[in-house]
Amino acid sequence: MAYGISGHLGKARELLDEAIMRDPEYPLNYYNLACTFAEQGSKAKMLANLDLAFQRKSNVLKGEQMPDPVTDQSFQRYVRDPDFISLMRKLGLRPVGTPATGAAK
Repeated sequence: MAYGISGHLGKARELLDEAIMRDPEYPLNYYNLACTFAEQGSKAKMLANLDLAFQRKSNVLKGEQMPDPVTDQSFQRYVRDPDFISLMRKLGLRPVGTPATGAAK
């Protein structure tokens, strides 16, 4: 995360790729890789890695939880993108600007 925050996205990707090779079932490595791709503007890779992360969400460590991509700063440029919205719905997450299930109209 430090490499990503400091703008060293190539190094972040390299370390996350290695982490995924070592533990391919840990979801936050995919999530953080999705953040890196989002920052680089690689929408397709970002979406694919977000999907992979949430497919493995049951493997978070005790005390951890999956972040909400809708509110994550890394994904803000995509919150109104139709492909991002579609993935959020597939993952059971509420996209920005959509009412909660059962909300009054």
